[in-house]
Amino acid sequence: MILIDILFHIHSFRIFHSSDLPCVCRSTVFQSAALQCLKTSCTERDIVTANHLRTQHCT
Repeated sequence: MILIDILFHIHSFRIFHSSDLPCVCRSTVFQSAALQCLKTSCTERDIVTANHLRTQHCT
């Protein structure tokens, strides 16, 4: 969950808490911003891991 915790440090999304997964999962704005952050700051492996976590926790 470290990767998700890092994403919560995005300034615009400090209203979220890492334990509030239902809220995060429903937020298309957060999901888009997180993906953009991953694409610009992370490796392909990190992106795959994040997508796996999203699928695992948001379905």
